[in-house]
Amino acid sequence: IVHPGSADEKVQNSNYAVYKADRCGVSAANNCYSHHARIKKVKQDYVMTLKVEVKHGMVTKFQPVSLGIGSISNLRFTKQACKDICPSQVHFQPLNQLKKRAQGSLRLRVPNANNHDRLFTVWFAFGVKNVPHSSTVSYALTEANSSTASSS
Repeated sequence: IVHPGSADEKVQNSNYAVYKADRCGVSAANNCYSHHARIKKVKQDYVMTLKVEVKHGMVTKFQPVSLGIGSISNLRFTKQACKDICPSQVHFQPLNQLKKRAQGSLRLRVPNANNHDRLFTVWFAFGVKNVPHSSTVSYALTEANSSTASSS
């Protein structure tokens, strides 16, 4: 699925999508990810940075718990221009693991969706050319954004 350059390149990029546990459509979490992974070669390993961006306060907890290709580290939360940003890094090798979907899990808390700390299983697909979005989630996020703007 991924079309990386040479395994010797120091920095590469890959688009990705996040699918539901049953792999039959995109996960609601897919709408929160940036869909652009930055992959950097560090000695014999690779470090991939994934980033989540959501409207400030919409998600009160976002914790990547696992990703089948390697260990997750450097989880940080910041606020920039009314958005909560959560980058994380995954350490893995070899690079060709990105050619197939990788199972992962996320712990989320989304009070507006009556989700109070649930663990979700998802599948990451790398090298996706046209990243799909969940229209239901996009609509819900648009409604939440417009109701917040009108109440301000």
